[in-house]
Amino acid sequence: MSAKAVREGDAKALLNRFVQHQFLKKLNKHIYDPRYTSELSATFNTDSLIIRTKVNGKHSNEWQQLPETHPWLLTDSLVVKPDQLIKRRGKLGLVKVDTNWQGVREWVGANQGREVRIGRTVGKLHTFLVERFIPHTQDEELYLCIRATRDGNDILYSSKGGVDIGDVDTHAQKI
Repeated sequence: MSAKAVREGDAKALLNRFVQHQFLKKLNKHIYDPRYTSELSATFNTDSLIIRTKVNGKHSNEWQQLPETHPWLLTDSLVVKPDQLIKRRGKLGLVKVDTNWQGVREWVGANQGREVRIGRTVGKLHTFLVERFIPHTQDEELYLCIRATRDGNDILYSSKGGVDIGDVDTHAQKI
């Protein structure tokens, strides 16, 4: 069976869509009823943006106009990190937390095109995820992984997450 890795931003969008759909289904309401989708946006943090600094092989700065359509970028505390299937981004210094939109712009500007080596793999940063920053402690971090295997799908969950998660297989529950 072939496997395809899914970026964090895309995975969160899929989960948010599923959770919202199931929630509205239980309420017996139409999924696109604006009275309920606005309530859900507050309940489930669906505000995350994927910034691609390289589009069709060319560098792009169009992402800098995002606050026009996403005003929360100018009012909320933010976190930004590469969204390129890189593990242990926090330990590698590839996460900027509790910053503002100007800080995001500076951080992405300094890191776009940066060459990163992980093991024997070398690549350049070009896709970033920006989300609202929610202050929390290390013990509030969780871990969730959904992966396809020959025998079906596995969901790994651990109440221990974050930068110091270590070997997930030793403490994660498999569902």
